[in-house]
Amino acid sequence: MRLLTVHWLALLSILTLTVGCSSTDTDSTGDPTPRPVLKSTPLGFLIEPEPAAEVGYRLGWASPIKLLEGQEITSVTVLDDMVIVVEDPVNMITALSAKDGELLWKTTLGSRLETLFAPSRDGRELYFHSASRMFTLQARNGQVIAAAPLQTPVSAPAVYSELNRLMIMSGVDGMVFAHSVDNNFSRWSYRMANRISSSPVIAGQDVFVVDVGGTYAMLEASTGLPLWRNHTLGPVTTSPGVQDSEVIVASSDGKLYALNRTTGKDTWVYLGAEQPLTASPTVLGRLIILPLPPDKGLVALDAITGEELWRSDSKAKPVLTRQQDMLMYTPNSLVSIELSSGEVLAEVPTKTLMSVTPIGDDGSLLLTNASGKLLRISPSK
Repeated sequence: MRLLTVHWLALLSILTLTVGCSSTDTDSTGDPTPRPVLKSTPLGFLIEPEPAAEVGYRLGWASPIKLLEGQEITSVTVLDDMVIVVEDPVNMITALSAKDGELLWKTTLGSRLETLFAPSRDGRELYFHSASRMFTLQARNGQVIAAAPLQTPVSAPAVYSELNRLMIMSGVDGMVFAHSVDNNFSRWSYRMANRISSSPVIAGQDVFVVDVGGTYAMLEASTGLPLWRNHTLGPVTTSPGVQDSEVIVASSDGKLYALNRTTGKDTWVYLGAEQPLTASPTVLGRLIILPLPPDKGLVALDAITGEELWRSDSKAKPVLTRQQDMLMYTPNSLVSIELSSGEVLAEVPTKTLMSVTPIGDDGSLLLTNASGKLLRISPSK
């Protein structure tokens, strides 16, 4: 399958030379006759140059992936200097350079009966897993180094503990376990009260997990020994977030809990939602963005105090914060929202988007749609 990298600057230059110029001709009497100014033709990117500039971005590389009939993208993950795209039901993996979008390699992995979750990376190795198997690949060429069965079936992406070289997974039967990437055996396991539907999260040298019944626990990542354990007053089906010193948990009891990572005690509890919380909170520095279901917009909280800062009717998903604003996206737009007030500063159109992911350390973004188009955009300044 051939991958084409499009350099938009060259196209834009050609477009400017052929279409975007305005000049004058002379008629038969010698008088100057204005030549009509033609508007620039859309280039077909996921976002056009002018709307991107309105929210402070310029276009970078574009790399369309041609999907086979019946294939769909299940994850797009940025791992250091690589972008990994996973397709299903034929588990096609495409590795691109995060710098310029060039194809690095393509491979298939596992069987059609397996769905691959988003991968992790540690230097020269990539780690993929399905519900029942773990795979280790060489990052430089996609060659499979090892494959091994998992201790118990899982239904959510694993989290990688780089310090301990462990893939920590949540089993559908309520068993949390750590799979060693060095010997492909389970190093430890810990039983929760109910099944688990969300991924664990790394909190420093520990790992936090919550089950669907609302029971949560902080475990030593290296040993699986429990440090503390408690529960909310309702089921939890969302993924937790991690702030500097707290773990943030949204519960169906209508409360958002900030749990001290060391003690497990409530640092603060937000009660303002007044409805079951079924969407995961997003932690962006000192800001927590909490979607209010069903489709009632979102609320911004101070991550340190739990104080409500503002509410917005926007149904956009947060991506990152900048000095004065937060960048979000909807299926058809990029949205800039003022950090202090929640006011929409700008909303610009895009093609239909599947995801928007930070890429690199400079505030660049990777835009993706379901048909396989990828576009990197970078800050204008």
